[in-house]
Amino acid sequence: MKIVIHEFQEFKDSITAISELINEATIKVSKEQERLELVAMDPANVAMVIFKYPAAKCVEWDVDKDYSLSINFANFKQILKRGSSKDIFSMVYTEKQDEDQVKGLLGLRFNNNRIFNMPLIELEDKEVKLPNLVLPVQVKMPCSYFNSAVGDVDVVGESVAFIIDENKKFKLLSEGDLNKVNIEFDDEKAKEGVEAVITIKSEGKVKAKYSIEYLKKMIAGAKISERVIIEFNQDYPLSMKYIVDGGMSLQYILAPRVDND
Repeated sequence: MKIVIHEFQEFKDSITAISELINEATIKVSKEQERLELVAMDPANVAMVIFKYPAAKCVEWDVDKDYSLSINFANFKQILKRGSSKDIFSMVYTEKQDEDQVKGLLGLRFNNNRIFNMPLIELEDKEVKLPNLVLPVQVKMPCSYFNSAVGDVDVVGESVAFIIDENKKFKLLSEGDLNKVNIEFDDEKAKEGVEAVITIKSEGKVKAKYSIEYLKKMIAGAKISERVIIEFNQDYPLSMKYIVDGGMSLQYILAPRVDND
């Protein structure tokens, strides 16, 4: 198996964002679907990460069958840090060659003259199923707006309420022992031929609360896309999705925080 990545910086930023939540996971290489795919839960089973990287974004895609590459993401990230945006980056998988080598080796090559051999790890082969979520609220906005809002609520509390009010405004509300912050975004009309800066779709009032600690890790996806798609429902999991031209996507699903009062 040999895969040559077209835009290395984009791929590196994706893996870095994933490593904020995932320690160890399996990347599936699908011959039939022609893509890399990862579906994994964080160690606390609070957040899910879904990553898809299509063959169409690769310079070379030499895949003769399906592969499962179980990886320590901290190690993967550290190796990728050694590459620059100008490097030609490739991943070459070699089947195990001796008894001491439990799994195969994943060769990570920069310009074919710097080669890191990263041993794969043993992980329990259990399928992580995608949840069937009904998320009637959808907010599309620039990542810079949303990242700034997460930074604001982080100053105040540990959780933040996502609210759609009766006027179809999207609000982020957080309260601490001494402080309170309320951030509002209005739906904007798209001009002809131009996408609106913020679009809000909802059928009524909705409120759900989420962990700011997790949101701070999830907004790392902004490195690969200028816009984020936020979807949620009343006291329901949150979906945050970053989409890149060419079919690449990075999605997070975060469980809600439920008050006991």
